[in-house]
Amino acid sequence: MEKYIIVMSLDIWKPHYLKIVARTITLFKSVIDWSIDLDDKEKVLRVTAEKDVSTKLSAYLGMFGAECRVLEVFKDPDDNRAHGRGYSADLFLV
Repeated sequence: MEKYIIVMSLDIWKPHYLKIVARTITLFKSVIDWSIDLDDKEKVLRVTAEKDVSTKLSAYLGMFGAECRVLEVFKDPDDNRAHGRGYSADLFLV
């Protein structure tokens, strides 16, 4: 199974935006896992999914008031490796 690692920058500065992000992500059945680095200035959202949902996810988040932009999408065909395609997993510790 192929996996996609989607890295996005979020402009969330109010606590209720976290609920918006969580509820929006649940609309995407192909999402396996996700996390937000709230300590990072850009509030990095990292999503692991079975397909590239970056464009739709970005549009939905924007519609619900959570501004975001896609930083990178990594394709990882190895089911056993969620990390390791051009970035450090340490950047995404929450």
